[in-house]
Amino acid sequence: AQKNTSDGLALLFKVDEDVLATYRKWIQTDAPVRIKTAVRDHLLAGGKLIFTGCGSTGRLSILLDSIWRDFWQRHGSAAERQAWEGRTRSVMAGGDFALIKAVEGFEDFTQFGAKQIEDVGLAADDVVFAITEGGETSFVIGTAWQGLKKGAKVYFVYNNPDSVLCGKIVRSEEVIQEPRIEKINLTTGPMAIMGSTRMQATTIQLCVMLTILEMVLRDIKDMDSSGVPAKMLAGLEKVYASLCSQDILDQLAAVVELEESAYRNGHKSTYFAIP
Repeated sequence: AQKNTSDGLALLFKVDEDVLATYRKWIQTDAPVRIKTAVRDHLLAGGKLIFTGCGSTGRLSILLDSIWRDFWQRHGSAAERQAWEGRTRSVMAGGDFALIKAVEGFEDFTQFGAKQIEDVGLAADDVVFAITEGGETSFVIGTAWQGLKKGAKVYFVYNNPDSVLCGKIVRSEEVIQEPRIEKINLTTGPMAIMGSTRMQATTIQLCVMLTILEMVLRDIKDMDSSGVPAKMLAGLEKVYASLCSQDILDQLAAVVELEESAYRNGHKSTYFAIP
């Protein structure tokens, strides 16, 4: 039983061990190098990187696009910025408006996904990362099929076990069993708060996608990329240890209690994002 707010937070964060376990498992395979190599080669051949998602993964797609562009703005020469900065696109179900307010219905149609990815100039030399925590979002599945139709290299990134999806959800099973679509299964187990896929599911997806992007960028800049997965794991372990320390738990508990008190007394909280 939860004794106090700090204990409750510790229980909540304990579920994040799934993220570390899944990341460790992923980097022990040949996937990081294999995917990095394919993405790099497509980019060198003139292709683009297109990230697609819905809800949390839609925001993740926009973030990945922004990270790529920011890197070249900060660390690229004029010639490099010209060559590489504009080589990514993001596709979020419902478009920019969905960043502010949920756009109901868009995620339920594969046709919308196919149309939106076409609108960003999908071509045969491109790489598509179709990202969906549950592995069943129709919009994202639509972007995967459209990428395949155009001849692009398609990766399907998801968090549910194949045994849960196959035999139960036809649209998911069709994608998983399609050999031309490469699967990146990042199963993390149930979310700490039921239905809140922006927690462990999107966190592990972010970690894996950042690893791939970092390795690709290092290859393009003629830098060694072999140590990136181990360095990312070490960083994750350090952050997790800090998050679970009693000092941090107590500080976060004070903030949680302050915010809870504000809501209970009819007030509001305003969040400011600092770039």
